[in-house]
Amino acid sequence: MTRTGYEWSPSLEVGSKRMDDEHRELLGRMARVEELNSRSLDKTAVIDAFDDFVTCVRFHFTDEEAHMVKMGYPKTDVHHRIHESLLDALTRYRAELMTSVHGRFPSSVFDFFKTWITTHIMIVDRQYCDFERARTASGS
Repeated sequence: MTRTGYEWSPSLEVGSKRMDDEHRELLGRMARVEELNSRSLDKTAVIDAFDDFVTCVRFHFTDEEAHMVKMGYPKTDVHHRIHESLLDALTRYRAELMTSVHGRFPSSVFDFFKTWITTHIMIVDRQYCDFERARTASGS
């Protein structure tokens, strides 16, 4: 049975429709990985869904960082390093799954991701959105 935790809520909105839509998509794809992980006997299906999720993560990070550069956000490099640390973790999780005799991710992978994404959106992503709103309000 799939656990909850990937539902979108207004508390996750950063104020950018495009970024909010991409964040929703990330949550949905990770929920799919967790669903397959909980019921599938086919490790390949779990890996394929995870790879699809990672592709979506990479697209989002590239898009988000380009958006930050365009607005002149001064902490883009720091944000990029945070993104890279998540991608490194996802790469490690995939490698662990590939060598696992169980053919499934442990629940700690999903706990990690849920904590990471909600914290990242609510704290780190909001910073660049607040910067953008302040800049727009000041006419810069």
